[in-house]
Amino acid sequence: MRFWDSSALVPLLVTQPLSSKTDKWVAEDGELAVWTLTPIELASAVLRLVRDSDSAVLAVGMSDRSGEAVLAVPGIGVSSNPNGGGPVVTTTVETTLTVYFDPATLEKLSHGPEWLPNPDDMLNDLGNVNLKKISRAVKIGRGTQSYFKLPIAL
Repeated sequence: MRFWDSSALVPLLVTQPLSSKTDKWVAEDGELAVWTLTPIELASAVLRLVRDSDSAVLAVGMSDRSGEAVLAVPGIGVSSNPNGGGPVVTTTVETTLTVYFDPATLEKLSHGPEWLPNPDDMLNDLGNVNLKKISRAVKIGRGTQSYFKLPIAL
């Protein structure tokens, strides 16, 4: 039996590149050992990174209860110098990061620690007028890191 922290459980709740691997681990173990407050940690914001040029979703994730999140974006490559010779040029991609939070999640926490939110419920209902959201333009590239705050007013 494996111990699952919140970051390992997110791929079980939100489809992402690691989901097939974590699904396999659950099937192998049959049981999950989690921290008592894991449901509270998972009751947080959903993040969605979309490429501006074609609206393709590049990454989806969740913040923890403290509001911190890490999104890994696979597939951002490099290209040759368009002028012929010279060094490899890193390709950057214009994206929009949107953070969504459902205030109803706070009420559902009163159902007790056995309640687990399903972030796909929020992702499948992005038109819900009750969702709080904030967006920011983000230029990403291979090997880059971005740090910023996106506060959501409740």
